[in-house]
Amino acid sequence: MLGGKVYNDAGEAVGKFGELILSNGVVCYAIVGVRGFFGLVAHEVAVPARKFKRVEGRIVLPGASKKGLRATAGFDYSRMARPTTKASTS
Repeated sequence: MLGGKVYNDAGEAVGKFGELILSNGVVCYAIVGVRGFFGLVAHEVAVPARKFKRVEGRIVLPGASKKGLRATAGFDYSRMARPTTKASTS
């Protein structure tokens, strides 16, 4: 899945899987990289995991387009909450 293509329901490749965001061991979001000009990843967006479907062995994001994903607010890794650990008091 990671690094694999994401398709829309018309069979067009619209991006690639980057990372998965987990909460309590469950995938909540997938980071999808949308390629820009010259095949470079220009924009990454967080897409709720529930929006993806598996169709004939492909991961499909119904209704998606490259243009629509590029217009979506980009994912900012620096805004992610850092895991916290409790310091031992013993």
